[in-house]
Amino acid sequence: SGSGQRTAEESSMAVRRRASGPDDTDESAQGHHSDKHDAQHRLVIAQGVCNRFRLENPDVSHLTAEELAAMLRHGSPPVLVDVRSEGEYRVSTIPGSIRLAGVAEKAEQGATLVCFCTVGMRSSLEARMLASRHPTCKVYSMDGVLTWLHAGGELCDPRTGQPTNKLHVFSRQFARMLPKEAEAEAVWYATSSLGMVGAVCGIGAKLVRSVLHRLLVHRSRTQQHPRTMVGATHERDDTNQVRIHSS
Repeated sequence: SGSGQRTAEESSMAVRRRASGPDDTDESAQGHHSDKHDAQHRLVIAQGVCNRFRLENPDVSHLTAEELAAMLRHGSPPVLVDVRSEGEYRVSTIPGSIRLAGVAEKAEQGATLVCFCTVGMRSSLEARMLASRHPTCKVYSMDGVLTWLHAGGELCDPRTGQPTNKLHVFSRQFARMLPKEAEAEAVWYATSSLGMVGAVCGIGAKLVRSVLHRLLVHRSRTQQHPRTMVGATHERDDTNQVRIHSS
């Protein structure tokens, strides 16, 4: 009968499926779901690290990678400033970027400057100092090259200008935050290498310069707006008028 024929055909198909193994479509769907979850996990970790430096530097203007990409597509493009170490820069950079040494010339023209590093720590320090030195410029710190790649941003070899997938991520821990396809091409400093020592010293120097800069700015503002009387205390009399008493 027709019912018996269908049962036989279904049984035959089941045997063939068992013989050929799991359904390729199911495996593909599971693999796609796993890859998507992994990509999202890497992005969330990278954004978390970048957000930390945003919160630690509230006086700095920040940009996400997506916001930078939009700026580059529309209107007058900003000047990109790669503040990483020379070793990191030589591997790759964002196309069109300059080094800190070239900022002065651009700043004279009142340009918009966007500093970037790996995760936003060094770029925040440099953006703060550049904004103070060049008040006619708009200065930003971009979240970093990790999120730049997650947003589909491109890199190039600074020596040739040719596109590249290689990226120096400073240390191994940052490579795990890259998109999976980019991790395979990532390079980083060995823990005890001279490159790592030099890069860490460079970060230390940036921190010291940043602290000294903030102290000088604070001192300058204090001198411009001195208190009425050092150590003075205030109280109100019966007529609600403030009286100042020197301690």
